[in-house]
Amino acid sequence: IELYSGRAMPTKITASIGDEILFTVKDDSYHNMAEERKSRGDARLESGELRKGESYSLVFQDKTSVTFYDRLDSDIRVDIEIR
Repeated sequence: IELYSGRAMPTKITASIGDEILFTVKDDSYHNMAEERKSRGDARLESGELRKGESYSLVFQDKTSVTFYDRLDSDIRVDIEIR
């Protein structure tokens, strides 16, 4: 998933259990991808601050549907479905 100022490409993906999901920064902006929580007390996955050329990798071991958003650019959202 490529991250740019104001957008991600693609914004929806479907992957299989064990596939690597990779967020990569392609512009000069900073990005921080975080899993959207279903309730306030839930733990979440978060990349921390990434800059151009840096990546955040995830591998899911269960079927799930999650949404990630950029904490530094709220226009960026990515839906991930693991089958």
